[in-house]
Amino acid sequence: MNFSSLFTPLNRNLAPPNKSKLDTLKPKNVQSRVTFSRNFKPRQCKVLAENGNQTYDFPTTPKSILKTESNIIKRYPRKQINFENAPEIQTYPVKLCKTFFETEYRISRVLGKGKLSVVYKCTQFATGTFRAVKVIEKQREKDMFAAEILILKNLSHKNVLRSHEIYEDSSCVFLVMDLYTGGDLKAVLQMRGSVSEEEAIIILSQLLEAVLHCHTKRIVHRDIQPSNIMFKYQHSMRIVLVDFSQAKHFQISNKIQMRSLVGNLSYVAPEIIKSEFPYSEKCDEWSIGVVLYEMLCGYTPFRGYNSAEVCTSILSDKLDFAGIQWCMISESLKSLISLLLIKNPAERIAVRGALSSSRVLLSPFSNNA
Repeated sequence: MNFSSLFTPLNRNLAPPNKSKLDTLKPKNVQSRVTFSRNFKPRQCKVLAENGNQTYDFPTTPKSILKTESNIIKRYPRKQINFENAPEIQTYPVKLCKTFFETEYRISRVLGKGKLSVVYKCTQFATGTFRAVKVIEKQREKDMFAAEILILKNLSHKNVLRSHEIYEDSSCVFLVMDLYTGGDLKAVLQMRGSVSEEEAIIILSQLLEAVLHCHTKRIVHRDIQPSNIMFKYQHSMRIVLVDFSQAKHFQISNKIQMRSLVGNLSYVAPEIIKSEFPYSEKCDEWSIGVVLYEMLCGYTPFRGYNSAEVCTSILSDKLDFAGIQWCMISESLKSLISLLLIKNPAERIAVRGALSSSRVLLSPFSNNA
């Protein structure tokens, strides 16, 4: 998929590349722009330099335009996009060339690597703001990343990943996002083993709010796990749900028509493993229950020495709270975990109900504070 085909550039304020023909003009009096027709071709455009009543036309190519140092786009056009499974999707402002990314940001170091992408720390030249940029090769996963861009555009919540700009060149797409410096929940669990009941409820409440926002926007995450739960700052309990590469839109009337096995197997719901029938957004509730269980004891409820044993445990084993760690956990929180980890998705508690329960559980700690 060519991402530039999704977005039609219009009326971009760019400086004329051929300054030799403007020697007689004063730079302060020159206003330039690039205009594109509806039948825009990559190698056909005109730069119009205006000085009073005089107009100068210079046939050129986009590449020569983008090489000039002063070509920094300030406003980005928007165009209505029709998305089959998400009729309410709006467009995303897009920059069409890597040259602009290099002009506005400086990459410093690698923050993380995934199967399909690499995340870097970068600095914005204009403001000095630190941000993260996710770089994905187009040849590896085109349609998935296009869907991720559209999904992030529809989400706006304090506990959900926030994206800023998108850049594109011939081989890669660059997604500029907020930088979170507190690390992920997985690292915390590896270091501490588990967290206290109060900390678990605080994290759970924020995670449920994030997932509820996604479900309200008819988006299912499908990959909720500790490594995708980031802390905004060091020594802070504010969390953000990240990595929407496996997310998908769904329709409330028809639910989700999905059968593919996605996500980390230890956090995958039973209905996804069976793949006999299409599953719904209820798979996110199961993943939240597994994360909550792991936060309190340090290990997942359904385990095995290999993938086959893990799948068998998820499908057939009963949930238990054996172990000395659970002696200090309240019965009400154990009950909430049990409701989240019901194998039948129709009987599983919804996100809104779980959020109400978590607020009730959190109230004693708030009163003590």
